[in-house]
Amino acid sequence: MASAATPVTYQDQTYPTASGSPSADKPQSKLWYNDGSWWGLLRTSAGVTIHRLVKHAWTNTGVVVDNRLAATGDALWDGTRLYVASRVASGAPRVIGFTYDTATDTYRPSFTKTLSSTGTESITVAKDSLGRLWVSYTQASRVYVAHSTTSPTTWTAPFLVPVADNTVTSDDISAVIAFGGKVGVMYSDQGNDVMYFAVHQDTAGDGVWTLERALSGPNVADDHINLKSLLQDDAGRLYAAIKTSRGDAGEPTTDPSVVVLQRSSTGTWTSAVAAQVGDRLTRPQLALDSTNRRLIIVMAKEGGGTTIYYKTTALGALSFAAGRGAPFITWAGSLLNDPSTTKQGVNAGTGLVVLATDDRTGYKRYYHGELALT
Repeated sequence: MASAATPVTYQDQTYPTASGSPSADKPQSKLWYNDGSWWGLLRTSAGVTIHRLVKHAWTNTGVVVDNRLAATGDALWDGTRLYVASRVASGAPRVIGFTYDTATDTYRPSFTKTLSSTGTESITVAKDSLGRLWVSYTQASRVYVAHSTTSPTTWTAPFLVPVADNTVTSDDISAVIAFGGKVGVMYSDQGNDVMYFAVHQDTAGDGVWTLERALSGPNVADDHINLKSLLQDDAGRLYAAIKTSRGDAGEPTTDPSVVVLQRSSTGTWTSAVAAQVGDRLTRPQLALDSTNRRLIIVMAKEGGGTTIYYKTTALGALSFAAGRGAPFITWAGSLLNDPSTTKQGVNAGTGLVVLATDDRTGYKRYYHGELALT
């Protein structure tokens, strides 16, 4: 395992009812680590609000990220500033920036950029080596990106990823990541049974992309994507946790359900099965532990359950034990789902925190787990 420690679960505050779980959106990260503390995007009556983890409890800072109650955000901390890409099902996606005051432990809004007039199923944000912010999302069964130009408030118009196949089904999603002087967009194409990865060099023109097949085959595509990379000493690799659609058409219970994909610096993709159809696990999230050189995958039970599970494997040499794994968050009588964590690499200094929710009517409560990475 990642360490000899055992994760500890904490029951957190309730949240107001809105459309969908506030910890949801499989590609998104609700948490980040900064200035010795974990921080998170949690829902309050004011909307999506920045919280700080203090003595195992989420404390509301009062800083509102998005006043739309049903919004879900993707948080990117770049070491100096916080950027959040936020979306709702039937409203415009936004990118919101914040500065951080170390003297007062306070985030202050610096800009809000509205990108489109139409809602999206998901949106993610990344920052390339030239300092530009990128977002990706699907809309009307097409895959879009946009990026900032001369400043965080000046953006290109959203444009289709310029590759041979950028048309997907209405259920498909995309996610963006920055790595090794490049930007990559992974998206599911359930119509063609492919998980695609479009790659753009930071120094190239907007129209110059290459398209890779990360995984293909009958019923391997589904709208579950979580991308992570580790900038510190990982040979230029990146990782993607995806869920297949195996089992939907009666495939065997031993078929792969949750898969972790690994891309080498040369663009070669390999994969390892993290869960089988019979395990009934879903919504995978990745964390990369630089202290122990381990990849950690966190998964919920299909339909929710009393436990959020996790497994680990060596970075660069993916291999998972059979079964559901060990509990990361567990609470009797709960229906836990939609785990989320950070985009950042984690280590012995940060530990790992995972957020989840029980979104049942009459419950609407957060839970989180903490794991020491010794």
